[in-house]
Amino acid sequence: MDIPEKWLDPSYTPEIRVDMVDPHNLKTIRGQLSGVTKIELTEGYYSNTKISGSIETIKDNYIGGSWLRIMVEGEPLATLGVTDVKSKRAPERSLKKTYDLQSVLWMLDSDIAFMLYTIGGGTRASTAIKAIVKDCEKEVIFEAGARDSLYAESKIFERTDSYRSILSDICEKSNNQLSVDGYGRILISAYIPPSSKAAVWTLDAQASNGIILSPGYEDDDSSGEAYNRTIIVATNDNQTIVASADAPSGSEISSAYRGWTRAKVHELSDISPFTQVKAQQMVNQYAPDDRSTGSTRECTCLYLPIRAGDVVEWAQDGAQQRYLTQTVESDLNKWTVKLTLKKI
Repeated sequence: MDIPEKWLDPSYTPEIRVDMVDPHNLKTIRGQLSGVTKIELTEGYYSNTKISGSIETIKDNYIGGSWLRIMVEGEPLATLGVTDVKSKRAPERSLKKTYDLQSVLWMLDSDIAFMLYTIGGGTRASTAIKAIVKDCEKEVIFEAGARDSLYAESKIFERTDSYRSILSDICEKSNNQLSVDGYGRILISAYIPPSSKAAVWTLDAQASNGIILSPGYEDDDSSGEAYNRTIIVATNDNQTIVASADAPSGSEISSAYRGWTRAKVHELSDISPFTQVKAQQMVNQYAPDDRSTGSTRECTCLYLPIRAGDVVEWAQDGAQQRYLTQTVESDLNKWTVKLTLKKI
């Protein structure tokens, strides 16, 4: 998809504001944060907590306890909790502050379910998710297409497991992805392998008025670390099923090509139906990500509404290559994004 002209214009300044939000009712806006001088966000597709950031201010009106919602062009980029505030008195006696920000998943990552959290047999995954989110006094959204599954047997988690890790485990069982939306709500969506995603943007490396900024890009090829064998170990009660698959011999990561094998083991429980065929299907589902060559490309671009997890096409020398947007580092003062793109 071509990038709209406004994002290609270096002089275009998007509309931005920061709202102060009631953490117990994410629809309630307490006011708009004043004195904002700098906003930085880091979003990672493979990050457990997905997004974090920082905001710098001078002589602001922050209301204690508020979460901060960054809005660009009327759309929420992130709603984050304040975890640390650094203050400094400037020579002109203005008070400068830096707010460190973290997502709702970061909050649940240290909220430990120490009472041996249990999901009973016959419980649907969606029901378990809703119960956990309610216990943690948070909000959850199930995107259209989110999948569900049934626990055939009860499952007991360890006393050291966090609510985030439990939610992640439930999502893995039902083949969903755990994330957070711009409004600060927990987001459950169907997992789609990057190789099956449609490209959202086309980045033209040779366009004279393109979005990619000098000095261009940097590549890192770590294909030697890619997994060329995927193994599924599925358990149900006292039964175990094992299934595996190797990368094709013609692949640049195959053992035939590079001379060694790296295996990635996925331990699953309660796959339904509990059969060898189903286990092999799960192998085929996990293998594309395991076999990712690990080749990444870093570049800095003019700001555009790109998110971690988006797939882009890189156009250069008459050819196009697909990449997963692995991380997005946004500087909303300079209006740039530094992208780490993973070859798929």
